[in-house]
Amino acid sequence: MKFRLSLEGVYLLLILAMILFAGPGILFNKSLTHSTPQGFLASDSYWHYSLAQYVREQGKYDLMPPSMVAGYEDVVGFNPPMLYTTTASLSILSGIEVHDAIQIMGFLFTLLAIFAMYFIVRRVNRKVALMALPLTLLVYVSPFNTAFLVGQWHFLTGVAFIAGAVMVVASLGIGKGWPLLAIMLMGLVNSHTAEFYYFVGFLLALFAVRLFLRQLKMGEVKKTALAYAIGIAASFYYGIIFLNTYQKYNSIELFKVTTSVANFTNIHFSDFSWLQFFLFAGIALNLFFIVRKLISKQPFGAAYLFPLAMLVVGLSNYFFLDYHAFQVRFMWPIYLAPLFVYPLYQLMASFKLKSAVFAYAGSFIIMIVVFFGFAGLNGMQMQISPEYWNQVQWIKQNTAENARVLYLPGDLHSGAFVWPQQRVPYIAAVDSYDEFASNGSVKQDYTVYISSASDSKYAYRGGLFSYGYHGIEENLTVSRDICDYDYLVIDGASREPIIAQYNIALAERLFRAGAEQVFANGKGVVVRNAGGDCLG
Repeated sequence: MKFRLSLEGVYLLLILAMILFAGPGILFNKSLTHSTPQGFLASDSYWHYSLAQYVREQGKYDLMPPSMVAGYEDVVGFNPPMLYTTTASLSILSGIEVHDAIQIMGFLFTLLAIFAMYFIVRRVNRKVALMALPLTLLVYVSPFNTAFLVGQWHFLTGVAFIAGAVMVVASLGIGKGWPLLAIMLMGLVNSHTAEFYYFVGFLLALFAVRLFLRQLKMGEVKKTALAYAIGIAASFYYGIIFLNTYQKYNSIELFKVTTSVANFTNIHFSDFSWLQFFLFAGIALNLFFIVRKLISKQPFGAAYLFPLAMLVVGLSNYFFLDYHAFQVRFMWPIYLAPLFVYPLYQLMASFKLKSAVFAYAGSFIIMIVVFFGFAGLNGMQMQISPEYWNQVQWIKQNTAENARVLYLPGDLHSGAFVWPQQRVPYIAAVDSYDEFASNGSVKQDYTVYISSASDSKYAYRGGLFSYGYHGIEENLTVSRDICDYDYLVIDGASREPIIAQYNIALAERLFRAGAEQVFANGKGVVVRNAGGDCLG
């Protein structure tokens, strides 16, 4: 027994080492610290970074940064707090930059989910758990690792807590584990609320099965109700905010069929390559196990039900859950890992290879296949250019907090890319470059909008339960005249030649009229407006 436990411990340490290699090693370019953001491939990455940085600087999370919400100073922090508070804490305690800390937190939450899933499956079948564990490494392989690269860190926090909640149910049982279950429920509400609803659905399904088998105990139901009561009560502060912001204006559109999501990585079974055939066989075997146990009135653990539940959630875009289902698919390598292994385990059992030694051997074979045959671990690093990041820091440190900063068209002059500057970002759009192409003329008036997080309609608190909404009660007006802005940020190295040429021509006109170049590098220019007729 001691040898077996020791061997299992060594095996788990080996898996941990490989996860560290595949996670921070590959995704973070073999370093935990970077001078500029690493692996920020989408606007959402800058969304969450900007808020986490603000929380670190303020030392609390009660309001949104005014620069992210059109300048309003009383908009409540409407995103779940778990990611931002843990990231800010890690940054403060370790001294690393927030853009590194937030990536590390995303990795750590995923790591917790992986080992929680291991113990969920181990409760039912240790050999299956051993062989399934290496398959979870696929979560760090393209396209599944997109979750890390496009800023899906909120989702990753929810994954950790739903796996933790199921582990409590599977390992301790609700009767003994209800205090821990209450903590997990609190974590779900404050991390990624969608997973809270998924867990509710899973628990209802589990109770329905136990009721059918006449194994549901009233004491278990009461302890579950108590855990929910404590978890929700402990989440009261954010729960009220959620109900008056996201739940009110960004709720899931149920029963809407969505076959794909634009500008989003859509995971399909084919992304598992030939491993998908093991998955299909595993799904069939898992269903067979469940049906057989139902017919024979035998109890079965959460390890049989939970993978199927998350498979259904991931496919529910076809009948129920709209685009949120595609997000769940990023974590299929974790959720569905035991399903891949069932066929191999049954094959080994048919040859009477039931010793744990064979399970370890099978695990190492799977590990080799994942790493060298299937995975093809290629880092997808993208480090934002130092020139652009220096520009971001200059604007943040050298302009007044209420400065009106206008961004001319450029590669990163849109969405949340401009939020790290912590200035209300006004974005200018050029409808057509035809006139410039024909005679070289530049314009003074543009279509201008504010890039902001308007998900909550700029909700502000009127009382404990009452909220107002700037986005509904007021009409934001912005000037179309570039001369009305304090600073202009000009991208002179855009990937679109016509945009770069136009911006250079505009900058020359501004300089001739007396504008001052206050910052410049190989990427862009920051111009302090001269006021008046700024184009001369």
